[in-house]
Amino acid sequence: MAASLLGAMAVSCGSRNDGPLLKGHIEGLDGEDKPYIGYSFDGDIQSTVYEGMVIDSLGNFEFNPVMPDGVDFMDVDIYVGDKGYGAYVEKGATTDMSIDLTGGDGYASVSFTGDNVDVNETVNVAAQAYDFMRYTSMDPSMAKSYDEYSSLLESENAKVVESLKKIGDSDKRDYFTRLYDFKYTAQKMGNIGNRLYEEGKVKTTREMLENPEYKALYDRIDINDPMMMKSGLLTVWVNANCPYQLDLDNPDVDGLISNLRFIDENVKEPSNRRSALHADPFFFIEKLRPSKADAEKYMSVYSEVAAEYPDIVERYRKSVDAIVDLKDGERMPYYPVLTDPDGKQVNLADLTGKVTYIDVWATWCGPCCREIPYLEKAVERFKGNDKIQFISISVDDDLEAWRKKLDADKPEWAQYVLSPEEHKAFMGALGINGIPRFILLDAEGRFISNDAVRPSSDDIDKVLNEAIR
Repeated sequence: MAASLLGAMAVSCGSRNDGPLLKGHIEGLDGEDKPYIGYSFDGDIQSTVYEGMVIDSLGNFEFNPVMPDGVDFMDVDIYVGDKGYGAYVEKGATTDMSIDLTGGDGYASVSFTGDNVDVNETVNVAAQAYDFMRYTSMDPSMAKSYDEYSSLLESENAKVVESLKKIGDSDKRDYFTRLYDFKYTAQKMGNIGNRLYEEGKVKTTREMLENPEYKALYDRIDINDPMMMKSGLLTVWVNANCPYQLDLDNPDVDGLISNLRFIDENVKEPSNRRSALHADPFFFIEKLRPSKADAEKYMSVYSEVAAEYPDIVERYRKSVDAIVDLKDGERMPYYPVLTDPDGKQVNLADLTGKVTYIDVWATWCGPCCREIPYLEKAVERFKGNDKIQFISISVDDDLEAWRKKLDADKPEWAQYVLSPEEHKAFMGALGINGIPRFILLDAEGRFISNDAVRPSSDDIDKVLNEAIR
């Protein structure tokens, strides 16, 4: 979240510029935890930057980015372990933040001093209240019921409403009241949508609109209001109105192009337009890994429609240029040298000879770590089957963090890490733009799938059993 409030807001907290925007202390930090900070100058999730935090030996940190012209404030998220904490930063102001992790396994105790204490307290409450990961679970056994998630949201939103009342500056209070009202609406719609999907009643956002409760919330969306981008409601509107409903298993490039032209013709508010055009190619180009030909076809139209945003065009241009067309049945284009936890090196080519399921991951990658329990269960189910092996390859630069993660998890399958040089060569050769990535090879080292199903997939056992027949 970042924007200019009313003019009075920009000067209401003085013009002091002799300190960082945010400084603080984390008490009780475990050596295995690697805190990181996420922020977006314009409030667009696609523009969010995630950086590892530099914490000194006493647990102190500072955050002092150069705020671009036209951006006077933003909120930031600090992540420690699987918990997130919010803070507010403003040009010419310095806030001190204290995070005390010694109180137990739940959210830490957070306190603020310095400038904008009232706003910071509210932003922190809201960061936890509207964290979508609190309303879903990668592990079905840990999932709550719809009623439990709904009750949690109502309880957390009530905390936000109470905290908003304590903001002294009326302009800031009005701004955040609107923002969090829309964020609450977005999360409530998300909870309803998840329930409808799990019940098998809907598959798309458009179908969700047939539910009266969902439709009443949807009708609050105003595509000409920049709050839609900051609250996540823009994505809901785009998914409901674009003519082509994305099929993740078999994406149609012509359908995606029709969506692109729809956004170009219908989304005119500047921040919503930039965000929609930024998000539209993401899954297709960077996650679904289309063929080079389809990616180029899409990019030719995208370069025209999004010409006003050369930085975004350049991002996706680089991703398209990096696409490597690898077909099932082909051999690996590059076999990296792997290093095990004891420092022993081996070439991946020397580990073939049976069906091989490869997990490419890192300790700092949340989605990667959430797959580990599922991979552990798959390894256990295929234990003793000499036709298949499992290998995890880490791309961690921090070898200490990698070893500590292995010491904590004690995985019973092969673990390796890539050197920076091998990391670059391996990822480049396979055109891997993001992790986690799973690769399935046959006994001769040929691709069964260079983008295999995740361990959490319902089809994982079926895919692996077919591979070893």
